[in-house]
Amino acid sequence: MRVSAPLVADGDVELFTWAPDSTVLAYRADQTVQGEPELWIASRNGSGVVRANSDLVAGGDVSKFDWAPNSSMLAYVARQETAGLEEVFVTDVAGTNTR
Repeated sequence: MRVSAPLVADGDVELFTWAPDSTVLAYRADQTVQGEPELWIASRNGSGVVRANSDLVAGGDVSKFDWAPNSSMLAYVARQETAGLEEVFVTDVAGTNTR
């Protein structure tokens, strides 16, 4: 069963990891723009796929991510707000509360 949403032409899922409670997984993929990997969260049956990161600057990407031990938050490293500058961000599992 495929869990990721459909990918853009030549897109790839590059990394993935289950949340500690195994209810959802996070994956990094160039899902909407080839060559610009973003962070996505999906339920274990593939429903409810949401983008976890906020809009990226031109040429931005998500490079690393990790779950909080209680599975409520996801931390990630991205070039999100400033070109060429990697910063750490956190978001909830719905991808709606990025800080």
